[in-house]
This record gives sequence, C-alpha cells and structure tokens, in this order.
Amino acid sequence: MPEPVAASVRLTADDERCARQTFDGLIAAVNASDEARLASLFGGSFQWLGVTSAASYEVRGAVAALLAVGRSGERWALKRLDVNGRGWHGGVDFGVEIRRSGPGVPTPFMESAGKGVLDCPAGRVMLFGLGEGRVPRGVDPRS
Repeated sequence: MPEPVAASVRLTADDERCARQTFDGLIAAVNASDEARLASLFGGSFQWLGVTSAASYEVRGAVAALLAVGRSGERWALKRLDVNGRGWHGGVDFGVEIRRSGPGVPTPFMESAGKGVLDCPAGRVMLFGLGEGRVPRGVDPRS
C-alpha cells in the first residue's frame, strides 16, 4: 500500500509579494494607530485575531485590540516573516517574529512569535495570533 503524500504547497511570487506588503501595512497601521487602515486590513474574509491577551472574531474587536497596542506607545518592528504557501483554506499561511518595544514591554524589547493566514491578492488578514512570550534564543542562527 503506498504511503500518503502531503499536498504540495503553492507559493507564487505574487503571493509572496502580497504577504509582505500586507504585513508591512499591518505593522505600519498598528504603529500609527491608523483605525481606517486597520479596518481595511481586517475587512472581508477576516475570521480571528489574538494578540496581547485579547481575542476577537469580529473586525471591530480586532481593530480595537490593535489600536490599543499602538495607542499604548508600543511599537512593532518586523524581524522575520516566513511565507509558507497556500493552505486548504485558500489563504497564504505565514509565521512571523515581531520585535516589540515601548511601555509595558521588558526593556529594551521583546520578540514575539506568531502565525496566521492572509487573504491574497486582496491584501487582508484572515487569521493572526501573536504570542506574549519571547522567541527562544538559539533556535534560529539569525537570532
């Protein structure tokens, strides 16, 4: 009996570009507390957000959670974005490391890991979860 074969992951240059532009836009919108831009990033196919101990299945709640991050003075910088191809849901899967700094974050910064799904080519967030903990050192030689 043949062994099962995992479905191939499709990742196009357009998906890669869309994922990077969408995530850069998300970080810029959080840092600027840009409510209109956040709302546009979470419209349409949005399903779930979980960051900074807040979770929401509604666009309004997702925008409010990320506005609270930006308005607190916390700033995000993208350390790494791994674009992993399309999953069963049709979106583009990703893993991310974000360097967080500002009030309420251990000095001088904290690196948090997350993952999710982006709606490309629409340039929207479908799912995004960001952990509170530190990214373990020594796991990645780029750390």
